[in-house]
Amino acid sequence: MRELMRMSFIEGLRNAEIAERLGVAEITVKKRKARMLAMLRERLGPEAYLLLILLWRLAGTQ
Repeated sequence: MRELMRMSFIEGLRNAEIAERLGVAEITVKKRKARMLAMLRERLGPEAYLLLILLWRLAGTQ
């Protein structure tokens, strides 16, 4: 999960690129990202989760 998070949110790779690097199907990447985000939402609470998502989005635009 950490590797997926790093590739997706820090490196800004698309699902297809992540799938290729990990050697899995693109649908697997989509499902893992959804599971990861749901877990973060649950553990962080709604306010911290929203802040985290906003920061990731801002970091990706620079």
